[in-house]
Amino acid sequence: MFRILAPLLLTLAPGLAAAADSIRVYNWNDYIAPQVLADFTKATGIAVEYHTYASAEELDKILASGEGIDIAVPSQNDLPPLIKAGLVQPLDMSRLPNRKHLDKQLLSKLAAVDPQNRYAVPYLWGAVGLAINTPQAEAAYGGPLPSSWSLLFDPVQSSKLASCGVSVLDAPDEMFYNLLSYQGRSLTNSSPGRLRKAGEALMGLRPNLRYVDSERYIDDLNQGRLCVAVAWVGDANNMCNTWLQAAELLDFKVHVSTPPGYEFCPELAGVQGSDHFVSFADPMDACRGADLVTTDVWTSMGFEAENEERIKAFADWCVDGDMMRVADPQAVFMHCLPAHRGEEVTAEVIDGPQSVVWDEAENRLHVQKALMEYLLLGRIQG
Repeated sequence: MFRILAPLLLTLAPGLAAAADSIRVYNWNDYIAPQVLADFTKATGIAVEYHTYASAEELDKILASGEGIDIAVPSQNDLPPLIKAGLVQPLDMSRLPNRKHLDKQLLSKLAAVDPQNRYAVPYLWGAVGLAINTPQAEAAYGGPLPSSWSLLFDPVQSSKLASCGVSVLDAPDEMFYNLLSYQGRSLTNSSPGRLRKAGEALMGLRPNLRYVDSERYIDDLNQGRLCVAVAWVGDANNMCNTWLQAAELLDFKVHVSTPPGYEFCPELAGVQGSDHFVSFADPMDACRGADLVTTDVWTSMGFEAENEERIKAFADWCVDGDMMRVADPQAVFMHCLPAHRGEEVTAEVIDGPQSVVWDEAENRLHVQKALMEYLLLGRIQG
């Protein structure tokens, strides 16, 4: 379901932390790629002291402590009490010339918690859904799964999955919103009594849950430690899984190669068979004769602590000139960006004549704009 996830806001001047050549930022743990921060510092000369948190409660404690913060990124529902408590200052619109390019419908939605959009600008919007390891979940459930939130919100159904692992996000507003939508009700129009009953219903699910967390489920789904998780859309749908799904839909074959211990999980991707992919131990063999070679960063946001270990494990999987030379002579190279030159791909390849990464990025921009229009308006205006 579509939601504005997090407005960007500035803290009050008395608590400002940074000197003119640095800023202190608090954000959710996987919202900004490290390379973006490095590029910002390189372009502006302003150092970023970057901190992350995993729950709204963590941010509340930080703000209440009086620690100086320049920029923070709470969820939209947390904004009114922050404004009321005087913890944020109005934006200086004269210093935000590009604000005029923001989507007016997103600003209108944000105005419900920030009248006249004085204190915040929308930073991200997105959706949540159920990420399911289908074979594992069906084995525990005892048959085909319903295509419904009842799989989680019906205690009888979710109890059948407790043995294989169920998790939900540490995002109370999202869980309330989806539970009430499942019940045919609205969060904004529900009475306090209805909200209390919804809270009791959520608490009644606790015995069926492995944990409540917004970080661990990505790795646990891949490793088979969970079979169902409430996930931010995108978290449970990494690049490899997307290619597997596309291959099945569009009838082409994908060659996949990963280091030991990082194998992909076709069941998590939801593919029905093995006709459209082949797994290779040697990445050179995977590239041989390929029409398209693609890769992704070795360390996803939220897993920075594993970076050194992953660099060692993936060292032989850097896409270089030798790999491209065994691919088809007309092969192209793609990368969803941002890329780390010298890690998952060499500069020779990503900046070379076979690379189409910038065309790929531009095409994705237009697709995302169309998707936003469709999700907001329910149609594409021609």
